[in-house]
Amino acid sequence: MRLFSILLIILVSFSFLNAQFGVKAGLNMANIHTEPDSEGLEYLYRFQGALIYDLENLEKFTTRFLGAFSQKGFKQEYSWGDKDLRLNNLDLGVQLLYVIMAKQNIKFQGFFGPQLGIGINANTEYSGDKVELEYGKDLTRFDFGFNTGFIMDFGKPFICVDLNFGLTNMKKDDVDDRELTHRVLSIVGGYKFNK
Repeated sequence: MRLFSILLIILVSFSFLNAQFGVKAGLNMANIHTEPDSEGLEYLYRFQGALIYDLENLEKFTTRFLGAFSQKGFKQEYSWGDKDLRLNNLDLGVQLLYVIMAKQNIKFQGFFGPQLGIGINANTEYSGDKVELEYGKDLTRFDFGFNTGFIMDFGKPFICVDLNFGLTNMKKDDVDDRELTHRVLSIVGGYKFNK
């Protein structure tokens, strides 16, 4: 038991020595994927901000934990006007980062990992008229997804392009047979503090 405690303390200490905290923020280009396909879908430009915690496991691998406030949704054009669905989510994710190429103080990394979205609030807007939506009645609150992308790391600052694929049908009602899942392309900049 004593040996296990000592190993655990060493592991935790080593983890914090190789850990970095940071922030990132940027643009979400949000849309949805529908089955069957719908016409007139367009990107809705929204905001994303996140706290990150990087744990360097090996020379080329890093595990990133993140908690993000992420605005998602979509825009659809009709002959009578536009319809927007706007969602505010708390996204919790784990990503495995891999160094593809490194030169001097610059690293080019690829990443992938699972993500859980938790709905905070949602509304839809039809040509200026806003209607609040209810989780559990209109939409599912929990959205499981998959995140992948690329990072250009300059030491402390970094830029990132990532793509989030929602895997959960966000529609709760049975008015039609369509399935709606998130598709979000994000372009963000970030900064890591303790390196």
